[in-house]
Amino acid sequence: MLLTLPHEVLHSILLAGDNKTLIALSRCCRALHGFIKHNQLLHKELYLLNWDPPVQKPEDGQIRWDESLLRMGKLQHLLESSDGESKKQHLAFVANAVDALLNSVPSNGAPSLNMTFLQLYFAVEEKPATSDKAAIPDKVTTPPNVASFMCQSTLFRRAMRESPSHIATSTEDQLSAKLHCLYGVPIDDPCDRRHLATYPFACSKVYDLRNYSEQTVWGPFIDDGWFSVDWEKVEAIMVVLAHNLRLVTERTNNHFMPLWTTPFAGASPNSYMPLVPPRLMKELTPPLELQDPYNITGTYMRVVCFLDYTEFYDYNFVASPPPPGQPRPPLDTDEATRLIIMRVKATKAEAPGEEDGQGLPVMHFTGTSHSMHAHRDPNANSRIRGTVRLTKEGEVRWTSFSIYFGEERWRSEGIQVGGVGSARGVFGHWFDKDFSQHGPAGPTALWKISDAYDEKKGESLLNF
Repeated sequence: MLLTLPHEVLHSILLAGDNKTLIALSRCCRALHGFIKHNQLLHKELYLLNWDPPVQKPEDGQIRWDESLLRMGKLQHLLESSDGESKKQHLAFVANAVDALLNSVPSNGAPSLNMTFLQLYFAVEEKPATSDKAAIPDKVTTPPNVASFMCQSTLFRRAMRESPSHIATSTEDQLSAKLHCLYGVPIDDPCDRRHLATYPFACSKVYDLRNYSEQTVWGPFIDDGWFSVDWEKVEAIMVVLAHNLRLVTERTNNHFMPLWTTPFAGASPNSYMPLVPPRLMKELTPPLELQDPYNITGTYMRVVCFLDYTEFYDYNFVASPPPPGQPRPPLDTDEATRLIIMRVKATKAEAPGEEDGQGLPVMHFTGTSHSMHAHRDPNANSRIRGTVRLTKEGEVRWTSFSIYFGEERWRSEGIQVGGVGSARGVFGHWFDKDFSQHGPAGPTALWKISDAYDEKKGESLLNF
């Protein structure tokens, strides 16, 4: 019956199904197989009904829509599967597919089919509160796909009470940790009887000075000469900061709103959207900040966490060190948390160096920062200078220096999760600018809250 219809009508009928229906029909008979197999227009229209247009690079050539649809069909099949062990065998495929979907999310704030798809299959499941007085759910359960793909790094293996059935490779460790960072809802309590809370194990990684080296400029990088991102370090940073920010929310009676609660929010390039649209420029040559591909100029919220230095020193130098390659014991402690407002402005652009990615220039910035806690503390406020550049693998690297009384004291190295212009922000390490072997050091993150840059307001907060 279908085969007697005009091709235009058959085309429209097939579009009413989904990719699984299309695959099934293509196996029914030779005639349908022939109609579907080489019908790039049909595959394209069906793909675009369900996902955003994929990003097309010049070197990739023409998009093969049939292959793209097959990849999404495989991804959907894996995400709908109830076989957790089978899912883990396809971690690399899922990680690459999710990364590609995020890179194709529209950057103009328009509704995204990719984001809807990802949030559907990686949704946070909440159990109802058991008390009428409770304002929040008792538990946030870990969705099956999150457990299978985002809880496979070293962090989660350390937190397991029993030996895992599948041991990930070092590459899979990195892929799983990156997925967790892109997912963006830090998993501190996996709500699994086999797991302990991840925070003490993340804390031990963040505050272990052996993870800081001059070869990685003390940042969240792998010692490979390329400044490749060590996503397991970034994952630990995210878990530690999220733990402390939850405490800030509780202690302020929710005046500080919870962060990082929506899966994949802000984890795509150019996902930051200003609350106030930028003004129309009348100049023929726009100012530098409008030429800046990283969109640096503006106001940022920053969080910095640190241990009491005596505890930090004892943890690293007093206790007996573990064997090489083995982590220090879990660290469940109280940290100090500082919330900081940064106002920075792009000041100079220069060509990338040999160690940088060549796709974008290196941008310099200057500005000021002030603590939201202790305005009169001479150590709370500082001037800031820094750079933003691409690494050779295409990630966005931020370097900054805090300047007190004309002297640089602290340095930070971080990676912008989600790529250029992402709303998620930058996660990294802060440390002594001279790489002191005795520290201190700790985790930090910053994210943009406004395009506004009030230089006079920033300068008025500095008393030197």
